[in-house]
Amino acid sequence: MSDLRSIDVDHRRILPPEDVRAGAVPELRWLDIDVLRVDDSFQRPLGPKNWTAIDKIARGFNWSMFTPVVVAPIVGGLYSLIDGQHRTHAAKIAGFTQVPAMIVMTAEAGQAAAFAAINGSVIRMTSFNVYKAALSANVGWAVRSRDAVEAAGCVLMTYNAGSGYYDLRPGSLNCIMEIKRHVEAGRSAMITVALDAIRAQPEVTVYHFATSVLNPWFAALIEVGPGALDADLRAFCAAHDVMKIRDAMTVVAKRPDYVGKSPRELAKATLVTLLRRHLSEGAAPVAVAGEAAIAERMAAVAAKERKAQRAIT
Repeated sequence: MSDLRSIDVDHRRILPPEDVRAGAVPELRWLDIDVLRVDDSFQRPLGPKNWTAIDKIARGFNWSMFTPVVVAPIVGGLYSLIDGQHRTHAAKIAGFTQVPAMIVMTAEAGQAAAFAAINGSVIRMTSFNVYKAALSANVGWAVRSRDAVEAAGCVLMTYNAGSGYYDLRPGSLNCIMEIKRHVEAGRSAMITVALDAIRAQPEVTVYHFATSVLNPWFAALIEVGPGALDADLRAFCAAHDVMKIRDAMTVVAKRPDYVGKSPRELAKATLVTLLRRHLSEGAAPVAVAGEAAIAERMAAVAAKERKAQRAIT
């Protein structure tokens, strides 16, 4: 037992109480499974893969591997299950009627935020699960991502429609983390302008909004600089199909003289060259591409959302 290590924070300063907003101290208690409820507004649905994982937990059930679930009290003596949906279902299959629970005191929005915080860095969680929960809790990056995408007439999906893009329409985006990354970097206006330009081009398909297409398109706009957002990007996309450029560079990347170059890198470089040529030709800016117009459209989306919330309350 000589390798046992104490809890040592390595001389780091202990935060003063006024700087810590920990909320009410949680209570640990065994709860009946029958009083637990799953809130589908932020929890993930249980699909075939989830049930496979649950059955596996149930078959090898062991309390030493069962961490307490996290719940919050709701009306009627019930509890909303914030974290531990898989473990709780497995416990019930294994024949148990109670599970150990940490009871936290938080309102509905706080429950969604807690779910997103607990599961956001866990590999088994998908970006759709995290985004849906963050959106339900009105977390800043999620709301800004939704607004930036919707201002372009598109939608950021809260579920995975499958690799074949079934049931999706042009403008449906699965690339949540790609959008989140740019929004958090202060590039919401760029997202809106870039998506608007693609959506307005002739013969647009759902595949134009794949991550492999949008990633080099966004990267090219960033490299060209702010001037790209003042150009007529609708005209640019009408003349240069971004998806076809990606497809062409996928073929080019396989040639011996392009070893080490990814299709993304080649597509970005091609788009940068074409965008700079487009700018040098003095393409006249249009109202839809201006940041003032983008801000106005995003404000309209936000106002619509607030009106809907007031109607609910």
